[in-house]
Amino acid sequence: ARAPAAASAVTGAPTAPSATEHYADFLAAPLLAGVKPAAGAEKQAAAEAGSMTSGPPPPPPPVSPPELASEVAGVVPAPPPPPPAGPAPGTEELPSVGSADHAAGTCKPCAFVHKKGCENGPGCRFCHLCGPDEIKKRRRERVELRKAANAAIAADEEKLPR
Repeated sequence: ARAPAAASAVTGAPTAPSATEHYADFLAAPLLAGVKPAAGAEKQAAAEAGSMTSGPPPPPPPVSPPELASEVAGVVPAPPPPPPAGPAPGTEELPSVGSADHAAGTCKPCAFVHKKGCENGPGCRFCHLCGPDEIKKRRRERVELRKAANAAIAADEEKLPR
């Protein structure tokens, strides 16, 4: 029930039937000898074979993102958060995350930034704005405060009756 194979334009030899033609023949052929296909089976096989050659199926309809779905439902989404108040880490004003408290004097100086360079860069928890002698200066201040506190305690103990 198939038409003879078409001849090749280049060689003149007959060409093999396409996969679509094989599929149409398979669907149209009876499964058992002497059994005829049901009425309309040939048209259905031809329609199915034709649909295979028309290209890929169309894409599914676009799905709206969750933000748009909430707007369609009547819910207004919250506005985005405001940008940070200060400069971003890694800029000249804020070379590291730990530099944010430098102006208040509550930062902790980075021990490496002035010596061999800090490997943590903008993500460093320590201040990159403090000078190279800041750690020594703060250590001296702590030692002096501790000595003063110990001297005050000693003076108070001398005043106590024994």
